[in-house]
Amino acid sequence: MRRAPLALIALLAAPIPTHAFTRMSIQDCDAAWQVATQGQAVSHTLSKDGWCLTNTPTGLPFDQFEWQAEGLEQVLQNSLPPIALAMRITDADMPRSLGLKVEPDAPAMPMQITLSLHQNAQDKQVIIESLKIEGPQDNVVTLQGTFHDVDLSSAAKMQISLGSAKLRDVTLTGFGNRKLEPYLRPYIGNTFPERSRKRSAMMGEVTDWPSHSFPAATKQAVKQLIATLPAPNGTLQVNVDTGAGLSAGMFVNTFVLGISSRGLGEQILDSTIFHATWTPAE
Repeated sequence: MRRAPLALIALLAAPIPTHAFTRMSIQDCDAAWQVATQGQAVSHTLSKDGWCLTNTPTGLPFDQFEWQAEGLEQVLQNSLPPIALAMRITDADMPRSLGLKVEPDAPAMPMQITLSLHQNAQDKQVIIESLKIEGPQDNVVTLQGTFHDVDLSSAAKMQISLGSAKLRDVTLTGFGNRKLEPYLRPYIGNTFPERSRKRSAMMGEVTDWPSHSFPAATKQAVKQLIATLPAPNGTLQVNVDTGAGLSAGMFVNTFVLGISSRGLGEQILDSTIFHATWTPAE
């Protein structure tokens, strides 16, 4: 887990269109929360931009949890998912709140994570408009994709969809700046020899990645990014080819059937190809 916070070096950010939400009401916030959590009572206030802001402890290890939804009548009347849903969590030191192993001298790393989803019922899709991780100093990670073969029209069909849904059309695009340097320095090293040694080791690991999933151009792009650490400054473009799609059942079986995480990773790599480019900032 030593390199876990280095997920930030992906530095993925993209201005994308999102579903238009109407301003929430506190009454709808409270009512929908109780339905979704099967009776857990949580009081809400509204944020300045009209999100439901939870006030009562929810068991989540974050400083702040907000959410908003469209089509709440489906939730309140039929206990079905809303047409669109967005969740936003904010924390002054996200890696530690998530329980990641961090270096003792690593500074607190403030982040805000926003997940925005909406249904395309006609085509049986759930679209990930954005999974966005906004890190310190305007460094951002985003992911977009689409779950296909999803039917949320009834509780029974939802259960079936849990195994049949397939993730495709995944894209990662982004930008990072040199201001990450103090946050990544504890993981890369304080001296030039230490940094060189760690960068070389990381590049060696990249060389050993399976070529089926990581073509030569992708490995080169990642090595170019590693060479800039701990002060990356540029744009990373990644298109993820998942073939027929990553099945949700694959992840469920990991827990239900006791498949190891290593086995799951091998299954994912067998059907996934990463195409990446790294462009330094001017």
